[in-house]
Amino acid sequence: MWHSFVAAMIAAVSLQAMNPFRTGKLVLWQVSYERNWHDFEVWSFVVIGVLGGLYGAAFLKMNVRMGVWRKHSWVRNYPVYEVVVVALITAVISYPNIFTRYHPLPSDLWIIRSLKV
Repeated sequence: MWHSFVAAMIAAVSLQAMNPFRTGKLVLWQVSYERNWHDFEVWSFVVIGVLGGLYGAAFLKMNVRMGVWRKHSWVRNYPVYEVVVVALITAVISYPNIFTRYHPLPSDLWIIRSLKV
């Protein structure tokens, strides 16, 4: 965490010294607020933050339990089977969702055609 902070500070000081956009600002576009937030807007972000924290805590707890289970189960001896099972489960869950399928763009089609022999 400390390394990230130092890297961000070095980047900010470098940008300030270089002034790449010739505006004296660190970013190209700047947002200025002319009005204050309303109470109902703040509460929606508080709810999203609380739900995200609960989801993160549940995910962390599940991840720790999964690590303990992997240590003491048959999966430890067959890592390739584990990868195949996870890939199959992911494919079965993801394929029905139209947004997780690959739909090539017209610009991608020339790459696909060039691969076919």
